Amino acid sequence: MKVLVLGYGNPYRGDDGVGPLLAERIAQWLASLGEAVELWVGQQLLPELAEDLANHDVVVFCDASAVPLKDGFLLEDICVSSDPEGLTLHSVSPQWLLGLAQSFAGHAPKAYLLSVEGDSFDFSEGLTARCEERAKAALQCFQIWWKSGNDSAVMI
Repeated sequence: MKVLVLGYGNPYRGDDGVGPLLAERIAQWLASLGEAVELWVGQQLLPELAEDLANHDVVVFCDASAVPLKDGFLLEDICVSSDPEGLTLHSVSPQWLLGLAQSFAGHAPKAYLLSVEGDSFDFSEGLTARCEERAKAALQCFQIWWKSGNDSAVMI
């Protein structure tokens, strides 16, 4: 199984950097299990990533959330969307990117979004202590979910 892990967010905006950090941790862990994993990190998703998505079986998007999440994080299935409403250079969504991949390749991979609640998005480097705790909890839950077969609907 080919897995692509994408982490996006600005590491110079405090907790917005949790996406790339968490993606690196997930990719390292999956590689330690022997999975064929590829890692991509950046400040925002780009349309050019659609081709990479189409070449993988599973895609995991990692991002910060500015809205409160029940447990401080959320892992959820995401579906293809080709709706360009609200699409701008600064807001390519995982769903729209999956839709673009599907239009290129005729299919889209299974995709999941792991969001971690952030506290501070001010100009600073590093995560707040609470966001770091949430990222660790999110990684642990992701590991449990992955080991369980990751084929069930998710709402962790």
